Parts: sequence; C-alpha cells; structure tokens
Amino acid sequence: MKNALITQKTCERVLNPLTIILAILLASAVLGQSPLDQPSQKKITVGSEIARGYEEMGNASYASQAGSGDILQYAVDLDAPLARNKSQNTDSDGFLLGASLAQYIHLNVVLHVSGTPKLNSTEHIRLARESADQALLRMRDLQKKLRIDDGALFTAAGCENIEKMKELMAKYEAGGGAAAGASPPASESSTSVQSKPEPTLTLMRSVSIQLPSGNVVLQGGTKVQIVARNGGNVQVRYMDADYEIPISATDLK
Repeated sequence: MKNALITQKTCERVLNPLTIILAILLASAVLGQSPLDQPSQKKITVGSEIARGYEEMGNASYASQAGSGDILQYAVDLDAPLARNKSQNTDSDGFLLGASLAQYIHLNVVLHVSGTPKLNSTEHIRLARESADQALLRMRDLQKKLRIDDGALFTAAGCENIEKMKELMAKYEAGGGAAAGASPPASESSTSVQSKPEPTLTLMRSVSIQLPSGNVVLQGGTKVQIVARNGGNVQVRYMDADYEIPISATDLK
C-alpha cells in the first residue's frame, strides 16, 4: 500500500509538468495559427447589397447584344438580374435598390442615343421609357423604406461623380421621366421650325466613355454629335456632356 502511494505521488510529480508543457504547446499552436486557417464569413450589409445589385445590372447591360439597336430587347435583358435573384430568393431590398438605380441609368443612356428612334418603333421606345420610369419609382420607394438619401445611395453603388448624378436625376424627374431629353421619333418631332442639323458621326466600333455613373460602352453604329477635332481624337457630345474619342473609331476621314 505504501509503495502504491509513493508510485502515485511520483506520477503526479511527473505528469503535472508534462501537462503544463503540453497545454503551453497547444496554446502556442492556436495563437500561431495562419490567418488563412481562421474561420471567415462575408459580412452582408445594405450597402454591400446595393453595390451587388448595381454591379449585376451593369454586367447585364454590358453583356446585352441589343445595345442601342433593339431598345425593347435591351430592356428585357436588364430585367434578367431581377428575375434571377427573385427565383433564388436573393432579391433583398438593398439589392433591388442598387439594381433599380443601375437599370434607370442604363436605359436612360440608351434612350439618349441619337440613333435609337430610327432603329426602333414608337411603341418599343415607349415601353423602354416605361421600364425606366418603373425602375426610378421602385428606387424611390425603396429609398423611403430604407431611409437612404441620394448621396448615400450613389456612394454605396460606387457612382464616381455624385453631384453630377444628383443633377441628372433632378433633371430627369423635373422633366417627367425618361422622355425628358430623349430624342423622339421623327414622326413625333416638331416640324414647325426648320433648323440646321448638328454635324454627327457614326461609331465604327465600340468605345468606352466615363459617365458620372461609371464607364459606359457605346456600341458601333451609334451616332453622336461632333463638337470639335483635337489631333487624333474627336470631341463629341453625349447626354449633355463632351467626351473625346479616337477618330479611328469613327467614320470621319
């Protein structure tokens, strides 16, 4: 019995330091764990959802093969992200807010392309304008619901020139919708005053320009007003602003 007690105490004296050392080693291993091995989870916020919706709608716009050629098909292509996210139950209010802003912007851009009325019927242009109006109304309703003003919305979406965006939005709403400023079909234009047509050029290939909302690709075949030539570039007017593009991308000689 005495030998057994001596053996037990001896083991305890040996095991206790070993246990302490083992605990220290385990703690060191945990503390020294690589950051790549740490658990991670993406934080989803209203702001990140706004950015996601804005980006997905922009991707749909760039992927569309319709461009300014078929305005109704273009409007249908922009509805695809909304339908897809709804079917996947990922159409959060933040996503819809960002997507609605981008949908309005991209439709309004195409409605301002000077060649659009010639390539589309009056009915198709009307339907595209209605789609832009619906996107704006949906955006305004969601802003009220989420209590997000224009500045916060444009910042979350990633719009680069917020003040210019506010100006364009105010002009849009003051004019009564997408029809404001958009070129009407020839049958709807006033013929009471004959004015000298502005010189225009036609894009022979797609070019990218920097709008306040971000980069926008103008498709080949688009007609834009000429402002001036500048060496190997030409200055053109698009949506009430001037941009320089390479002459080589146009039909100018």
